[in-house]
Amino acid sequence: VLKLFKLLHRTRQEVFKNDPRALEAARQKINEEFRNNQDETSEEKINEVL
Repeated sequence: VLKLFKLLHRTRQEVFKNDPRALEAARQKINEEFRNNQDETSEEKINEVL
């Protein structure tokens, strides 16, 4: 899961490199979604949200 989190942030930086507003919005959305599910322990549920 941590690998995916880092990959999403690297991808965000490449895709939105010339758009600071989009970079920030994507950063906030990625962090929000991961934060909302950080306490999930069910492997099935984790795979579903990924």
